[in-house]
Amino acid sequence: MGSARLAGRSIRGRLIRAKAPCPGSRASRSATLASLLWLLVLLLLGGCSQKEAADRPLRVATAVRALYDLAAEVGGERVETDLLLPRGVDPHDWEPSPGEVARLRAARLVLLGGGVDPALRRLLGREQETLSLAGGEPHFWLDPRKYARAARELGKVLSRLDPEGKEDYLRRAEELGRRAEELDRRMEEALSRCSVRVLAETHGAFGPLAARYGLLWLDFSRASTPGRRAELLSRARREGIGVLFYDGDEGPGEAVQLSVQLGVRLLPLYAGEVRERDYFETMEQNLRSLREGLSCPGR
Repeated sequence: MGSARLAGRSIRGRLIRAKAPCPGSRASRSATLASLLWLLVLLLLGGCSQKEAADRPLRVATAVRALYDLAAEVGGERVETDLLLPRGVDPHDWEPSPGEVARLRAARLVLLGGGVDPALRRLLGREQETLSLAGGEPHFWLDPRKYARAARELGKVLSRLDPEGKEDYLRRAEELGRRAEELDRRMEEALSRCSVRVLAETHGAFGPLAARYGLLWLDFSRASTPGRRAELLSRARREGIGVLFYDGDEGPGEAVQLSVQLGVRLLPLYAGEVRERDYFETMEQNLRSLREGLSCPGR
């Protein structure tokens, strides 16, 4: 007797194959309908997943208030911006909690603060995209022109990550850029008339601001040795400063002793790092302190 085969068997020299349903038969129509139903289900599930992804805001995280404001303004409703830094904490000293690490890892884009936020780089996920605006310069936002350029740069990056929102991102970036440029014009006009041209401070953040407005920057945060400290004190006396600026968010601290040695007043400046006030509020406060401390005429 002939051997059995998978597709059929040989009987008396003839090969009998398993029959497929005839086209147009009830079995054929049922199989086709089942296949179409499965295909429809898969398409609906895929469409729902894509729609959910499209409707979900683009998540951006940072640990610096000035960068948070930047992302929130440029991103608008299409971006979910997360300021990871808790209230009352300086980003230099911040040690993230497990919950804050989880929020960081959930972000599609992370804005870095040029070394102001050292914890972020240690905790980034492998696949996360990061952006160091203004070439990664620390405290670049204290120069409003650089803040304006950063807004436009961020608008382009968000447009790449979310092409459907490109028009909105670029429009909002341009609006923020113009607002920062208007702030810069007012600050330039006010600070160009100051009789004192020296910015002496203890936080080490205000170099970009001093450079933008043509001020000599004396950074007492770098007085790490007695010799360097004596050199800065001597220079400050020669320049005839009347005010020493300190970090308004941290408090005067060691600036009190320095002000006594110099015989000058203390005034606060704000670095735009902490959670408590937004970028433009910070810069307006700084302008008021600088006008007072550098003897600038007018309001």
